[in-house]
Amino acid sequence: MSNKTESAAKSQLEDYLNKGADHNAKPLNRTDVYHQDVPMFANDQTKDELFRLIVESSPNAIIVTDEFGKIVYSNSLTEAVFGYTKEEMLGKPVEILLPRRYRDQHVKSREYFIKEMKPRPMGKGRDLCALHKDGTEFPAEVGLNVMQVCNRTYILGSIIDITERKEAERALKEENVKRLWAEKNMQQTMDKLEESNADLEQFAYVVSHDLKEPLRMISGFAQLCMQQYKEKIDSKADEYLGYIVEGVGRMETLIDDLLTFSRIKRDMQPLAVTDFNTVLKQALSNLSRTIEETNASITYTSMPRLKANPTQMVQLFQNLISNSLKFCDKESPLIHLSAQKVQDHEVWQFSITDNGIGIESKDRERIFLIFQRLHTKEEYTGTGIGLSLCKKIVERHGGRIWVKSGVDVGSTFYFTIPYGNME
Repeated sequence: MSNKTESAAKSQLEDYLNKGADHNAKPLNRTDVYHQDVPMFANDQTKDELFRLIVESSPNAIIVTDEFGKIVYSNSLTEAVFGYTKEEMLGKPVEILLPRRYRDQHVKSREYFIKEMKPRPMGKGRDLCALHKDGTEFPAEVGLNVMQVCNRTYILGSIIDITERKEAERALKEENVKRLWAEKNMQQTMDKLEESNADLEQFAYVVSHDLKEPLRMISGFAQLCMQQYKEKIDSKADEYLGYIVEGVGRMETLIDDLLTFSRIKRDMQPLAVTDFNTVLKQALSNLSRTIEETNASITYTSMPRLKANPTQMVQLFQNLISNSLKFCDKESPLIHLSAQKVQDHEVWQFSITDNGIGIESKDRERIFLIFQRLHTKEEYTGTGIGLSLCKKIVERHGGRIWVKSGVDVGSTFYFTIPYGNME
């Protein structure tokens, strides 16, 4: 389009804004607007139809009032939003679309707005309500603009029913409140559980410590009876005394394990740089007699240096290796230990693989619970605390422990220790 033609089109458009719209105009033909030598908006009819189509196709309700607040125009969507027909609204004060509590203030606000002559959102900073014909209120968002046409002032209002938005915001707010409340309750529960666990651990420590002395006395006197009165009592009484000594021995072992278990949480010693090669060698040294008696073959790869409690790490390796030695029905237990870096999770993953009796899938979680045994004391000795102790040590270091196993195919115990920036 030439500059001359464009200038003429703008002039014609400006002329149109000073005229009223004709709603009976024929539909706009695209060739009437753009044609090689034909100026844009060649006649009033096409200009009127273009304006009507723009306003009627607006996604918002559009209302035009004069400077006194009388409604002079509304588009079709206004009928759907407010429930009034165009004829019912024409000439009525715009305040019919507002709840009564807002009407007096709205008149004052309109007068100020006309003087200010600046476009602005209505109700900025606060919720705004509109009034449906049936008397129900709904939240609305309103944008206003002032127009001067034929030396007269008009106000153009664009209204959006934001009921769905407000409901979504309210639902989100309620959900957030519920979530925060749930988090608060969970934290309170965790605090109580932490306190309860601390009390339980303290109780276990005190009781276990205090029980050891009377148990020693029982065991000592039972053994003394067996030694001094062996010839004076029958074989049945001797057998019963043997049961007492054996039972006391098991109780002392259980108490020792409980004391060790309770000390894990009580031991707040800071983590220090620890050479896991040294840790593993110490654990193997502690088990050297059992390794020799079982004719076990133990191999291992190089271990990393990490921040850890070295005493607890020795206990961890010792318990896991001891289990592999104990729960094996082969002539020679075969055990292999390895460690590999898992960068995606910033941990070192350790594994202990054996050729033992294995574990059924249903028991793979249960074995880490305290006092949970899969076998009778006649089959395998123990108190059912060893693996729960391992779990407690690993979790104190920020890692996790699990097992992969199958009956008669051996087991592989895994545990992780975070390395962070420690190499």
